[in-house]
Amino acid sequence: LISSPRCRDALDLRQETDAESQRFGRHEFGQSLLMTARLIEAGVRFVTVILEGWDTHQDNFNSLAGRLLPPFDQGLSAFLQRLQQRGLLQTTSVLVTGEFGRTPKINGNAGRDHWARAMCSLLAGGGIRSGTVVGSTNERAEEPTDRPLTPDDLAATFYQSLGIDPKTEFQANVGRPITLVRDGQPIAEVPMFLSTNAFMMWTSGVRVAMSGHETAIYPLFRTALESACYALLISLKPELEAVWSDRDKGDAERKASRRAFG
Repeated sequence: LISSPRCRDALDLRQETDAESQRFGRHEFGQSLLMTARLIEAGVRFVTVILEGWDTHQDNFNSLAGRLLPPFDQGLSAFLQRLQQRGLLQTTSVLVTGEFGRTPKINGNAGRDHWARAMCSLLAGGGIRSGTVVGSTNERAEEPTDRPLTPDDLAATFYQSLGIDPKTEFQANVGRPITLVRDGQPIAEVPMFLSTNAFMMWTSGVRVAMSGHETAIYPLFRTALESACYALLISLKPELEAVWSDRDKGDAERKASRRAFG
């Protein structure tokens, strides 16, 4: 991987024109998304980008307006436009999500604290019908009032877009059964085709406008992300069994050695 010319070229942003680099934004997030686009174009199947700094317990509004939302809007819109222009948006599932929402009530530091009762996520690509809005909150963005969904539903929808059955169950190397999504169901209002690539962007409480009310990005829990890693390993299991066997054998030998020498 390190010596591959194809990989090296995909990571070389100097091959982009100044105009294209400027379109994504000359900031870390924009350039990360530009590199993500290049990786997908080179055939990479799963890419994650993290945008940090959304834990706005103080100075929320100035932080959003001056530091967070401008690069988010510029970079993400350029990324989606590029995939569309290159004919890759239909075959790439895009998920933008965070950990939780922010409190509707402003605290004493002009900030917003953690809030888990009303959030949302953004899905694009993969044949998803653009402009589709599912659910809404009350006028204070305190709680869902129509079609509430769970993180499990979101995870199930994302898996389905990749052609992975959300109810897939398999055995971990220690014999523990793992179900990718135990309770969630794919969101029926989000029709999609099967995609061959996946892009996931993590934020921490991005706020967006939905159904006329301000809400916050819905979480995809860490366990769901770990399950995604398991799902990607399913097709590699035969190759990994030899690795697991060697590792388990080594663990047994080390334990025997410790017992022998006290």
